[in-house]
Amino acid sequence: DQSQLDLGTSVYVRRSVGDAVRSMSRFREVKRFPFRPNCSYAFAVNNRKDRISLHGVELVPGGVGTRNTILNRFVHSADAAEY
Repeated sequence: DQSQLDLGTSVYVRRSVGDAVRSMSRFREVKRFPFRPNCSYAFAVNNRKDRISLHGVELVPGGVGTRNTILNRFVHSADAAEY
């Protein structure tokens, strides 16, 4: 059913120091993927000094049920052998 659409995964950007102090949060949500049955999403994760991906789930309130998820993680290494 569509009852948990607001429980999706969010993508964030880091706030500047002044903005973080004013908002009480170090991160700002820029996109939330709806938690929709039988749907998927994908994004590239960056983990570099100048660019880092931040994603997560907002605090899930009690009593909303179970958030069942299948996670498929693909990791590419520059050292991996090519097929």
